[in-house]
Amino acid sequence: MVALGSVLGYMLLSAVLVRLPAVPWVRRRPRINYPIRVVGHRGGSLIAPENTLLAFRLAAESGVDLLELDVCESRDGVPIVCHDESLKRIVGGGAPLPTGSPQFVKDLTATDPNSLPTLSPTIPLHFPSRQTGHYVQSEASLTANGRQRLCTLRELFELLPRTPMHIDVKQTSTALVHSVVQLVREFNRDSITILGAATNPNSSLIHTLQAKRDFATFASARQVIATMILYFVGLLPLVPFDYDVFDFPAPTRFIAEELVGRPWLAWLLLYTPPLWRHLRSRGVRVLGFVINDEEGFAEMKDWPICGVMTDDPVALRRFVDAQGGPGPWQPLPLR
Repeated sequence: MVALGSVLGYMLLSAVLVRLPAVPWVRRRPRINYPIRVVGHRGGSLIAPENTLLAFRLAAESGVDLLELDVCESRDGVPIVCHDESLKRIVGGGAPLPTGSPQFVKDLTATDPNSLPTLSPTIPLHFPSRQTGHYVQSEASLTANGRQRLCTLRELFELLPRTPMHIDVKQTSTALVHSVVQLVREFNRDSITILGAATNPNSSLIHTLQAKRDFATFASARQVIATMILYFVGLLPLVPFDYDVFDFPAPTRFIAEELVGRPWLAWLLLYTPPLWRHLRSRGVRVLGFVINDEEGFAEMKDWPICGVMTDDPVALRRFVDAQGGPGPWQPLPLR
């Protein structure tokens, strides 16, 4: 009985602590002072081939708040906008590529960006939904004028120089991180760039470089896990962290049932409104990913987060605007 009472008492104390303001020495100055409610994942995989100039342009024209993208490194050291290091899914549509052709981004040369490969018209989705299914089929017209090819990060910055971007450095490479940061500096994008990496070596280097710059960073996979553990044990209000954006997989019913397979586990671990409120009160922006249909948008509209990543930013922008008034995912006051 004593042990049970101690456990219940600790759980109650933890629940109270995470609802209190963080101690002054662990609060952060918010670096992101613009809305990030509508986030185009890889530009918008459902409106054009992912991570292409066409996808980013269409997303920007639809009124997206933030573009999410990934960066890999070519053989000649050029940052290429691409999620997969392998070209099989995006160029081959999931089928094996011909022998002798480039198999990975690291096999490509990008001195002439027009020589970069054209993407497949049928690309398997990483984040399916009830409405979209598991594949996206591009219209034949999108293949015209090279608009369906891979692009460089420089090309994207030139196309949309003042559009906020969330950049994930995929390959573990010191040279790639420095190249990306140099481009951010060259285009004077510190104030509208969120930079980070899921892998710890890249993430650590990015946070080291951030000390000399003013771009924002997002939590690495290790930092997300550590934050969740600290939240569940009730110590998060006492611990500082050095990221500005917290991305988490949104546990909508479809994701919990179809993709995770154990709805109760997904909700227990991922549906954490007190954590989201606490992070936001400390100046951290919270984003859920990746939701692709109105069913999911509607389910999330009352969640205390800052925005949603989606492969269909046109649909999400339309949903947000249709809510009337201030709409969902409004800023919370700092405590």
